[in-house]
Amino acid sequence: MLPYGVIVLVIPIEPLPHLRQLVFYRQVSSVLSGYFSWRNNYDGSWFVQAITRVFREHWDSLELMQLMTLVSKVVAYDFQSCTG
Repeated sequence: MLPYGVIVLVIPIEPLPHLRQLVFYRQVSSVLSGYFSWRNNYDGSWFVQAITRVFREHWDSLELMQLMTLVSKVVAYDFQSCTG
């Protein structure tokens, strides 16, 4: 079982039939170990919102690492906490 907040992306290699047995995966987490992230019950965490938006908008034009870099940028620049 994966820790809470961990998303695993499994990407099969369909275009390369001779590598069909191999499956590459990248494990991503919305927070560093020892810290916590806030989650909106309706929209999800900032990380989930960002990954959903970035993948929806750029899935056909960017590679996986470019998508994840953009997710990091979106979380860093597009979200702001309102704690006093």
